[in-house]
Amino acid sequence: MANLLAALAGALYGFYTGYIEPAYLGIDQSLDVIAMVLLGGRGSVTGPIIGAFVLTGLPHLIDLSGEARAMLYGAILILTILLLPRGLVGTFASLRRAA
Repeated sequence: MANLLAALAGALYGFYTGYIEPAYLGIDQSLDVIAMVLLGGRGSVTGPIIGAFVLTGLPHLIDLSGEARAMLYGAILILTILLLPRGLVGTFASLRRAA
């Protein structure tokens, strides 16, 4: 089902722009999406949305070069995977249930 939605989105995007270039949906965008899902959490719809807001807003809050930003993203992802395996939303939900 997810593949069907991705194919439909790609077809609509190509129709909207009038052309398709492979660089638009390269490995950088794929890794950004994976990072957003891991940071926010996989268990709900709101998790990736929260992860997207955090990772999209972070460069605007912290002015870093490209290499430093990549290292910061890597550190955030490693810490998230090690310390918050359920993401931000899943961890806050479990803490709220425990309280």
